[in-house]
Amino acid sequence: MNKALKSRNLVQILIAEANHMNCQLVAGALRPKRYRVGVLATAVDANSALSVLKERQPDVAIISAQLQDGPLAGFGVLQELRALHTRTRSIMLLDARKRESVVDAFRLGAHGVIFRDEPIETLVKSIHAVSQGQVWANSLHLGISWKR
Repeated sequence: MNKALKSRNLVQILIAEANHMNCQLVAGALRPKRYRVGVLATAVDANSALSVLKERQPDVAIISAQLQDGPLAGFGVLQELRALHTRTRSIMLLDARKRESVVDAFRLGAHGVIFRDEPIETLVKSIHAVSQGQVWANSLHLGISWKR
């Protein structure tokens, strides 16, 4: 565990995204000190993400549904993370507000769901809420996505 991050009361996170540029963009957006988030590692595929999760056990893992392994690889990472029984809590990053994807994310062990088109401030709020043991889902967006 990185003592420097812990000593500053930062929530340590893993960013698992489909490509290196997305990882860098999210990490850069979270860089301001006011967010109290430290990026422990990034990963672009399921194996790399699981390696980090096993070895470094971040507080929170932001896992995109789509990784380099495929459009649903992030769901597999969620399932594996749950099987590891680590202290890491997870937030699934989804591209679209599909009811099935939200339900699947929670069924596979996500502690939060956020959509790619939401502002960075919402991501930060979700990271802190999930790190404190809460479940994160934006009721406004979920209400829209659950209508039939």
